Amino acid sequence: MKKIIFARHAESEANAGGISKPNETVELTETGLVQAQLLADEWLEKPSKIYVSKFIRTTQTAIPLMQKYDMKPLQFSGLNEFNTFGYEFVEGLTGEERLPLAIAYWEEADPNARRGETGQTYNEFCAQVEDFIPTLFTLENNSAIVGHGLWITQLMWQTLGFGSRVSDSQSMKAYMKFHMALHVGNTQKFNLYLTDYKVFVQKHD
Repeated sequence: MKKIIFARHAESEANAGGISKPNETVELTETGLVQAQLLADEWLEKPSKIYVSKFIRTTQTAIPLMQKYDMKPLQFSGLNEFNTFGYEFVEGLTGEERLPLAIAYWEEADPNARRGETGQTYNEFCAQVEDFIPTLFTLENNSAIVGHGLWITQLMWQTLGFGSRVSDSQSMKAYMKFHMALHVGNTQKFNLYLTDYKVFVQKHD
């Protein structure tokens, strides 16, 4: 059985309600930088490899861990967070101003709706996560992934058998309830156990 440790990135500008930026350029806050250092301080075993998404906040979170063990990260676009809104759709908006748009999006629950030219549909995101699952089995045992909150809950949703690459409105709403109930915090860790082409996810102690 193979184990991979997944950690959500530290507090980002978007988490703190900052002005919208293209998703891949959203950086950590000062609080997030402190959280990233604490994450590394508490990481007691050297990872085999460190994997991050293409979004800068995951690399910034991983930097103290990389420095601690003298490692470099490997990037996978398949680990990218759900790009719910394209930048052109929310340009200039604060977190407070984005919130009602997000609430409306998930209440409407159209899995094929696209908000902004560079935004993803929910079904595209589901397919992205599903397509990455086989890659998980190619990663070395005791690897570390620094990723995103919606990504890890979508992985959990799919491994529980509730999600697929083509979802309907009811399934999309149910997923968001699942995501909100779990409330994956910044730098929260999970163990991914892989065996017989199955993935089991467990909250890290």
